[in-house]
Amino acid sequence: MAGPREGRQRECISVHVGQAGVQMGKHVCWELYCLEHGIQPDGQMPSDKTIGGGDDSFTTFFCETGAGKHVPRAIFVDLEPTVIGECWEYQGTLERDGQTTLRVTGRAGDALDVLLENMGRLSFGANFSDFKGLLGNLSLDSSLLSNWLIYPLAIDAAVQQGWPHAARPQSSGRGRSGPAFYTGTFETPGIAWDTFVKFPGWSKGQLWINGFNLGRYWPRRGPQQTLFVPGSVLRVGCPNNITVLELEGAPPTPFLLFLDQPLLNRTLSPSTWTAE
Repeated sequence: MAGPREGRQRECISVHVGQAGVQMGKHVCWELYCLEHGIQPDGQMPSDKTIGGGDDSFTTFFCETGAGKHVPRAIFVDLEPTVIGECWEYQGTLERDGQTTLRVTGRAGDALDVLLENMGRLSFGANFSDFKGLLGNLSLDSSLLSNWLIYPLAIDAAVQQGWPHAARPQSSGRGRSGPAFYTGTFETPGIAWDTFVKFPGWSKGQLWINGFNLGRYWPRRGPQQTLFVPGSVLRVGCPNNITVLELEGAPPTPFLLFLDQPLLNRTLSPSTWTAE
């Protein structure tokens, strides 16, 4: 930490060491700092119109370049480069009433990230004890995995701030696999009416329009195949922002369909997944 001289802003340099320190720094500290100051993943700060102008409190933790980008004052240290970089490989999805074991590939010392979905549960009938989440220990070749770093993802707040935007996973001929965010824009001609959105080829996830969470889509389970989009959420005369959090796999060419009628009481069978 460098102490300030008279009239100068204090500057803090954060040092993150080891796998736990690096992951805590990336996923907790700096994502929160960016959200707090309105800094986007590309380093731009829309609220800061001029370099060094306005509220400069962010310069305590960020260095502003001549191009107007804001770089964290941070040092990440680890012997394994994949811990620091964004080199990750999607391994698969586990589900309690589906696949419960997974063949994991990697090298000794690689970090293993597990994304747990916060689904609702049944509170009536025969399946009253409907537990969700991680219900037991995780093991690798019968060896118990411990010392987990657990942190929540404040996704609603992040989406409202334009965060986060992840790089697209490696694609295959059948589409993109693994959890990822997808963003886009569209314009509403004339009056903004109530509408319904369909997800051709998508698997499972959540949808936001203009930062408003419209709910979870899961076409393979159904029964509804569309989500309701209130006209009050849409903007007229300016772009509408779409954010999709896909958890399992997006289609090769991701797109959404807006319909004037809902598709309800319908569950896709395996034979229609490809056609859809």
